[in-house]
Amino acid sequence: MKKNLLFRMLLLCALPFGLQAQIPDDTKPTVCFVVKANNLYHFSKNPLNSFYSLGGEVGLYFNDKLYLGLAQYSSLSPSDIWKKNPYNPDKIRAYEYSLQVGYKFELASPLYLYTGLRAGYGAMHMEYRYNNGVDSDETMTREKLGGVFATPDLKLGVKVHKYIDIEAGLNYRYHIGKKDKWGLSTDKLNGLGAVISIVGNIPL
Repeated sequence: MKKNLLFRMLLLCALPFGLQAQIPDDTKPTVCFVVKANNLYHFSKNPLNSFYSLGGEVGLYFNDKLYLGLAQYSSLSPSDIWKKNPYNPDKIRAYEYSLQVGYKFELASPLYLYTGLRAGYGAMHMEYRYNNGVDSDETMTREKLGGVFATPDLKLGVKVHKYIDIEAGLNYRYHIGKKDKWGLSTDKLNGLGAVISIVGNIPL
């Protein structure tokens, strides 16, 4: 009788621990690896052309809310973003490298709202060919005009698959400070942009 009573008491004491082991731990943070293909159209100021850029981004989502990532963009079209480039056929292109911090707000499924801030280094590269006059070989040379910039992002996203999202929205690029070269300045890159992103999500 005493043995049965002792066994029952041990069983009652162990029961909460057994239940606790079966209940999933929702407090444990989930992490998701993210890969983005970004298509950006930027509205530049004179004397620069508005241009189309293609970029890539990698990052992490924490609890499907907080996002940290690294992004890179480069202008593609037109190949020379300077409207009346006096150095033709040389080219001016735009590049940027940045850190992205964002947060996702769930709307009615499968929609969500993404707000973020991208900050980093943005530059215009001048490309020209140099001939030393001795031989026919030409050397590609580059010069940079750039500085630190910040870009707030606002995008609407839709989950089209368990691992794939599509996002579309607006951003505004702002260069901190002003630098001049070749008769251009970095503030001419300030302005509104429209972006469409294809997002791949890989749970870790």
